[in-house]
Amino acid sequence: MKRILTLIIVLTAITGVVILKKSQEGAVTSLPEHTQGTPRLLDLGSKGCTACTMMEPVLEELRETCKGKLQVDFIDVWEHQQVSTDYGIEIIPVQIFFDADGNERYRHQGFISANDILTKFKDLGVGLNAE
Repeated sequence: MKRILTLIIVLTAITGVVILKKSQEGAVTSLPEHTQGTPRLLDLGSKGCTACTMMEPVLEELRETCKGKLQVDFIDVWEHQQVSTDYGIEIIPVQIFFDADGNERYRHQGFISANDILTKFKDLGVGLNAE
């Protein structure tokens, strides 16, 4: 029984290493930087988190409807662990709202709709006028 348990643990560890290496093969090495003069929404999450994956279509919608008016970025905090420390992240997903000068104006934890994001930017005095 101990041999079987040891074998299972070893195989699980090997599988984990293989999966990690495969996920890092396509990883982006540089992180998106804020484009000065453009408001920014930075979504910090993970590709393995359910609420985070629910944000993907929201982010894509914002990229389309606010093209040229809002910079929308996603950073996987499991691939870029230092980002969690840099931004003081404890729970994901987190959306950070920046004004056009790069100043953080607001944070939201969890899922948030595109409409609620646009409303929050408006409440913050950051007009996007999505067409």
